Amino acid sequence: MFNLNEEKILAIVSGFQVPVKPEILSKIDQQMAQKEPDIEIVASLISSDVGLSASILKMINSPFYGMNR
Repeated sequence: MFNLNEEKILAIVSGFQVPVKPEILSKIDQQMAQKEPDIEIVASLISSDVGLSASILKMINSPFYGMNR
């Protein structure tokens, strides 16, 4: 069916990489895993990362959540 040799497989796999999980997400995960997470700490963690804050705002303001008004 497919004729893939070692060279072709290496060429395909060489462009693939798994991104590293940012430390900030690990800290948020740890906080959220607690029995009663502290929302102040979670908010502080999110606000300390501009990219994460922007992504969350973009998602919240999307029509899916109906908060764009």
